[in-house]
Parts: sequence; C-alpha cells; structure tokens
Amino acid sequence: MEQVWKCSSCSQTSKDKEKIENHEKECKFDPEKKVCYTCENCYDEWGTMCCKKRLDCNDVIDEKLPCPSWELEK
Repeated sequence: MEQVWKCSSCSQTSKDKEKIENHEKECKFDPEKKVCYTCENCYDEWGTMCCKKRLDCNDVIDEKLPCPSWELEK
C-alpha cells in the first residue's frame, strides 16, 4: 500500500506531496478562488462554459481573477 496526496478541491492525486501542494495553489475547482468552475452562474452549453450573467468566463479563468459576480450555490 502506498500513501498518496489528494487535492482538497478536486480529484487530482500524487505520491508527491509537494506536487499536490503546488497544484492546490492553482486549482480551478477551489471555491475560495471564485472562478467560473465553482460558480452558481456557470453552465455548460454544447461544450462551452457560459455565464447566466453574460460575463466572459474565459477572461476570469485566463486572468486567474476572482469573478465579481461569483455566487456559491445556495
């Protein structure tokens, strides 16, 4: 049996603790980062990520900025 490390926000795993620590700093599924992947306003339309508030999801994700309209599911 081997010990593995798992990201606290997604299913990424590794035997290397440092690799997962670095991944967690950038993980797009971390709700604290407030990006589209975890937002209530985000939905998939034919393989394209869309926003109910008509914001450009790519701008938020590419710039790694918190979205000003980000909402957590209630």
